[in-house]
Amino acid sequence: MPFKSQAQRGFLYAVHPDIAKEFEAATPKGAKLPKKIGTSKTKKTRSLASVKPTTKIALD
Repeated sequence: MPFKSQAQRGFLYAVHPDIAKEFEAATPKGAKLPKKIGTSKTKKTRSLASVKPTTKIALD
């Protein structure tokens, strides 16, 4: 599995150098890696408490 970022590379060499060597072999030579991978900007969902009902239900 190739590295996805420079931060991942630094972490693996510091904590798991044996795994980092395997990742390094799978990463293409001269690959330009970003410093960090950001979080995905997905649409936030509203909580159910903020949703108002559209119809009234008669309870007998």
